[in-house]
Amino acid sequence: MRRANEASTMRCSMTPPQCHGRCCPPPATFPPTGTCHATAPAQLSLGVRRCSRAMRTKPKWTLTVASSLLFAVGCSSSIVSIAARSSRDWQFVQSVGGIAVGTPTRDSRGHVLLPIRCDVSGTQTVTLRATAINSALVCESPTTRVRGSTVLLTIRTTIASSHNSNAHCPTADLGALSTGEYSVIYLSPDGSQHPIGSFQIPRQ
Repeated sequence: MRRANEASTMRCSMTPPQCHGRCCPPPATFPPTGTCHATAPAQLSLGVRRCSRAMRTKPKWTLTVASSLLFAVGCSSSIVSIAARSSRDWQFVQSVGGIAVGTPTRDSRGHVLLPIRCDVSGTQTVTLRATAINSALVCESPTTRVRGSTVLLTIRTTIASSHNSNAHCPTADLGALSTGEYSVIYLSPDGSQHPIGSFQIPRQ
């Protein structure tokens, strides 16, 4: 009887089986392997506590992974948007309905603001009928250069996003131009030039 009692309280250092997504009760007894730390019933209780703790921490690990994936998707979207930015050629401008300029104004800084009539979605007719529809494109601020009395202008597009969903090209800021008459030339990326209009800057 004494030996039976000793066997029932045998101590061991082996920890219960690790949990793999579910809790399985460890064996009721463990082979002695050296220094004693707890009785078999205590080891069983420890195993249950470890399983419970693992189950409680698992959602946190899942949340961390989900957050990382969302961050990666956001970064990928930004990278795609940057990579999709493009200066458009004259053929593209013609395919979306053409381009024209309006009457310029001056802002409080003295900069000349030139309205641009162009819709890169291809749903508007400006100078001719559009032949292409681009539902995913938006127009960014145009690239402009002033050489003497000539304004060189190039429109730029990118992929639509929650920050920019406007297919209408914004006004071009030409800076502090002097009084006089200016011609506007569309400059394609390949260097070809196409006249699109002119405007007059009156005396202030």
